[in-house]
Amino acid sequence: MRDHSSNLNCLNTEAQTALPAAAYERQHDRYNSSRNGITIPYEGLHKPCNQSHAHENELLTKRIERRNKRPAVQDTIIYLLKCTPKEVYIDDLLNGHLYMNAAGYYHGLPGEQGDPLEASMVLPACIYGNYRLPIYCMYTVRENDIVDGSVQIPKRMNREFGCADGWIGIVRYDSFARLIDSHTTGGEEVYAHGAISYGIPGPKLIEEIFQGTICNLLIKTPKYAYQQEYRIIGSNPVECRLRPDTKHPGCKIEEYGHAELDLGSQLTGFSWKTPVSSLTEEQHRLALELPQHA
Repeated sequence: MRDHSSNLNCLNTEAQTALPAAAYERQHDRYNSSRNGITIPYEGLHKPCNQSHAHENELLTKRIERRNKRPAVQDTIIYLLKCTPKEVYIDDLLNGHLYMNAAGYYHGLPGEQGDPLEASMVLPACIYGNYRLPIYCMYTVRENDIVDGSVQIPKRMNREFGCADGWIGIVRYDSFARLIDSHTTGGEEVYAHGAISYGIPGPKLIEEIFQGTICNLLIKTPKYAYQQEYRIIGSNPVECRLRPDTKHPGCKIEEYGHAELDLGSQLTGFSWKTPVSSLTEEQHRLALELPQHA
């Protein structure tokens, strides 16, 4: 069983085992991006990072090492939020039913809901691994995010995810994490869950990613740091097929299946929901009052 306390679980190299070989499917020596037709040489994996990324590489490495240790109280995760355009999606969560899309599904989504570098093995290149594994994304609320019993959510989040008139689900992290852990034992349903770390991996981390001791699905570029994402990663790859892109000859369009995780229990007693319209606007943020915050 993997360690899933409030630190960055999937990056704990002592607790990790490699994903099944099926999850590491790769293309041939050259990969044609299905979105922009850019061809990236596979040998580019062995090129050193440029100097402009050196500082970010160092910061990311230190951040991962620090968060693999026991977190400070103020860094402890207290709540996880889910923002959706429809109330029924929140009801699914509260009923213990998670609808999960493949990591690669997000390659083609518009705005910052999408990420063409999702599942990249070597940021910022489109060299993918684990892209067929299903993921479920939430927003992390830590102790130091809470002021006077409320947390401020960037309005940018609601705009990018089309949730301006939507709903927010709220779950207590500790209870939810224990429930997820019960589906992690043996790795049959959930491979791992943890908070995203934002940065550009350097050569050492890239090597560990290819060895399977660090999960590439829990590292994203700093551009998305405002999303404060927490991610649940399924164990079983979903179906994926490539079909010709009629608008861009020579390119392919990815089409993915999805996965559904039944937690076997409603989140009774540690979950709530509220409409986005009930939040208070404060400059570029929305203030969400949190229930039963100790």
